[in-house]
Amino acid sequence: MKRLTSIFIGFLAFAFGGCKETPPAPPAPPTVGPTQLATPAVTLGAITPTTAAFSWKKVENADGYEYTIKREETTVVSQKVPDDETEAVAEGLESETSYTLALRALGNNEYEDSSWREISFTTRADEPEPPSHVAIPDKVLEKYLFDNGIDMDSDGIISFDEAAAFTAIEMGYDYAEDATDANTVKSLDGLQYFTALETLNLKFHRVTDAAPIEGLTNLRALNLGENPITALRLDQLGQLTDLRLYGTGISELNLSKTPEMTVLYLQRTALTDLDLSVLPKLENAYINEARLTSLRAVGLDNLVRLDAVKNQLTELTVADCAELTELHLNDNRLTSLSLSGLPKLMRLNVYANKLTAIDLTELPFLMWLFVFDNELSELDLSGNAALRELYASNNPVREIDLSIHENVEIVELQDMPVLELINLKNGYCSDWAEYYIVQGNTSLKKVIVDPGYELEYVSGLFKDRPEVSVVTE
Repeated sequence: MKRLTSIFIGFLAFAFGGCKETPPAPPAPPTVGPTQLATPAVTLGAITPTTAAFSWKKVENADGYEYTIKREETTVVSQKVPDDETEAVAEGLESETSYTLALRALGNNEYEDSSWREISFTTRADEPEPPSHVAIPDKVLEKYLFDNGIDMDSDGIISFDEAAAFTAIEMGYDYAEDATDANTVKSLDGLQYFTALETLNLKFHRVTDAAPIEGLTNLRALNLGENPITALRLDQLGQLTDLRLYGTGISELNLSKTPEMTVLYLQRTALTDLDLSVLPKLENAYINEARLTSLRAVGLDNLVRLDAVKNQLTELTVADCAELTELHLNDNRLTSLSLSGLPKLMRLNVYANKLTAIDLTELPFLMWLFVFDNELSELDLSGNAALRELYASNNPVREIDLSIHENVEIVELQDMPVLELINLKNGYCSDWAEYYIVQGNTSLKKVIVDPGYELEYVSGLFKDRPEVSVVTE
């Protein structure tokens, strides 16, 4: 019993005595794994219908490289290459197909493989086989070419050399009724090979696309009048001297690349704005019945005639055209007109506008003036001594003075209810003179004339208008 008591007391002493705590074991050193290689930078090279070239920057410590090419989820190429290579060409691809290229650097015992670098690409379309000869799909055009001797070696086909030697196609019709569905050209395909072509006349045909001829740099005369085309690029047609697009749907036309142009026919087009000032050699321009709201012709030393009749013009600048003799602008919406630098202008046609003012003082050789059906309250003709014919009816003018115009022969001044005075006394009256000065001039009070024939002639005009004095004062 004493023995057991001693053991129990000894246990208590151990349990409650100041025994020392055992220190924790030190942490285990961290495990060191392989370092991951840098991800390669990849650059695509030439892409063809069946191949894709690519390259990458060398990755330090790489043991080689691996790349794959997938189409959607299917791997079509998988390849490993040694570490001294940094470019490759994948072959056996399909044309017009999207692929994903993935490439990574391969490691070894000390380095872990890099992450994949991905880049997408699409192969190009198959290139057609080059044609062996020039094909002309339009049978009407093809027949014309063969009938006009294009097949110089009589082998039944048009070679590229034969096409390149042909210089003129004259197929235009003078009248619309002569052009039928059976005898008109509809396609210009094949003409792109006629590189020596200088003249192309297809008036009244049915061409819708002019693109095949837009690269014919030797074209000088082009007539596509009355064809249903809506566009024509002139960028490469710098030798054009004669362009005729009347009766087409052309709505835009950049003339800046055609400095040799001398003749321009653009009637009945959809053009709304036109600057002719870029055509230094222009001689004649006709833009009647289009949709013009703005027209500019400045500094054209060779321009002789300009027509822009029956448009919607509200903005017009015509100046410094030293040779201009005829300017036709009737049936527009012009409200004022100032003409300068036109020393040879002889015929001015601006009737049926909305003119309230017109400056004619710098037109010394003006001979024919048409200003009727406007809203002019004044008409100063003092700078136009050469005037031969005046048509100014239906304007609210109070006085017309022709006292310096000894060559005037025709005067039309009708339906002018506020007109009070007409001075025709200029020292000469031709036996061929024609004066239309009675009708609608309800306020007219006096007409001054030369004695003799003119007095007799004008007095006869007003024999039923006693309130109008015909005098020679």
